Amino acid sequence: MMATADLPLFSQPVEPIEPAIRGMVRRDDPTTSVRAARSVVRGISALQRQVLEVIAAAGAAGVTDGELEALPAFGKFAYSTVRKRRTELYQGGYLEVVGERDGFKVWAVRSDAPTVEGDRI
Repeated sequence: MMATADLPLFSQPVEPIEPAIRGMVRRDDPTTSVRAARSVVRGISALQRQVLEVIAAAGAAGVTDGELEALPAFGKFAYSTVRKRRTELYQGGYLEVVGERDGFKVWAVRSDAPTVEGDRI
């Protein structure tokens, strides 16, 4: 039986990964990474808000990732940056798939989406 003194220097207890941060961290990531992911989920960044507002403005028609990435507002960002922000919004419960267009998922704001800083998007 191994005593705690025999554990590696940087060994940390594994924290459970709740659904809101799955995909953002791995089970073997350091505790600090898990805490950072939780802090991201609690609030949304300026870019996430911008992505969310564009999707909300599209209404029931929704938006695909390709359509988001093609918008001039996101022209200075890599496609993966915009797509990752949309993924985080989906994982946070803000978005849902409402269909398919040109072979891509169409995203829209959920009717029961969480509020952002007190305002429903």
